[in-house]
Amino acid sequence: MTEAAPEALKGEDWAGDMGERWLASLDRFEGMIAPIGAALLAQADYQPGERVLDLGCGGGATTLAIAEAVGPMGAAVGLDVAPMLVERARQRAADAGSAARFVCADATTAVLDEPPFDRLFSRFGSMFFADPVPAFGNLRGLLKPGARIDLAVWANPRDNAWMMEVMGVVRRHVDIPPRRAARAGAVRF
Repeated sequence: MTEAAPEALKGEDWAGDMGERWLASLDRFEGMIAPIGAALLAQADYQPGERVLDLGCGGGATTLAIAEAVGPMGAAVGLDVAPMLVERARQRAADAGSAARFVCADATTAVLDEPPFDRLFSRFGSMFFADPVPAFGNLRGLLKPGARIDLAVWANPRDNAWMMEVMGVVRRHVDIPPRRAARAGAVRF
């Protein structure tokens, strides 16, 4: 099992300052995205006995819900690059008596000493890769052939009404820099 803070994510710094800020407001931030997580969990419809990898698990809320759904014959493993969030997730699992497990590692290089997973889940954890092709390539190696992937990712801000409201407020007070070109990549499994 790999336990490391990756160089690839230094721009976002989830293993440092960004992770610390998320942890400091964990309940508030998780509460804000909880409806999306609940909808994605309902869509995923996990069944007893399934083995699920939760990418970008943060404080562990979704991994704990997955562990409950898959039961003692299944497995729920949360993977996150932020050591402080993984530690909180482990604490939550212990407090809840949950069998959910948590690994602090970079998805691009993570090596897990266990059988491949049936499913990959991510509530906003798959969007921050510096280079998504190798990250998803490595994740593919952690999954069984034919594994299902359930991801929630942010859409274009113009498709998010609340984001446009926030940007309107920000523009009244801050000079917004010009937009950078979007990044895109393809992943083949």
